Amino acid sequence: MELHFTEWSSAYTPTDPIHDQYHQASFILDKVKRASPFVDSMSYWTFTDIFEEMGPPSTPFHGGFGLLNLQGIRKPAFFAYRFLRQLGREDVATSDTQSWVTRSDDGAIQALVWDYTPVVPPDGENDQAFYRQELPPTAKGELQIEFHHLPAARYRMITYAIGYQRNDAYTDYLRMGSPRQLSHAQVEALRNASAGRPESDVKVQVQHGNYRWSRPLRSNDIYLVIATPIP
Repeated sequence: MELHFTEWSSAYTPTDPIHDQYHQASFILDKVKRASPFVDSMSYWTFTDIFEEMGPPSTPFHGGFGLLNLQGIRKPAFFAYRFLRQLGREDVATSDTQSWVTRSDDGAIQALVWDYTPVVPPDGENDQAFYRQELPPTAKGELQIEFHHLPAARYRMITYAIGYQRNDAYTDYLRMGSPRQLSHAQVEALRNASAGRPESDVKVQVQHGNYRWSRPLRSNDIYLVIATPIP
């Protein structure tokens, strides 16, 4: 029989601020990757924070379980799905359970890698208080991706990232003082902070089939590296 999850997220309530935090993105990737061999579909609940069952939300970030907030500002969760959409059609074997490596017909390689470290409230504190504050990550060392057997060519290497203060509109909102209403300037600032621009975009020469990519890794960081041969 087919198995379809038609609603899923990290909390049962549409008003849990964990949905706005940057760790929601690595949570999504962890669950989608682990479930992918066993399910036919998984529908994240839901697309936007515009949700009628409990009445109109009163603040721009209220723990809504959408990928976008009321003003259409992209949350980290949005980029988890965008990165999945940018993967190629053919899987490449990897022994790292917190990664997804693919190849596309044009010879490009896509490496999606992440750290999933659950961040939970201490004893005696609930979600509503704990996740309504800035939660800096911890250092996890260096992340290295090694590409082997690449055809000799020039490649365009584009790196995208999600994490603390990387496409992390909620942390910027907290630093604004968590206003109950956003001005036009604040909306534009938050949209600009979560625009999904590449962290780096460089051209490299691969001569012997090998290339090493590295970055510092923090808890719940996510990187998407796309290597596309240049004709």
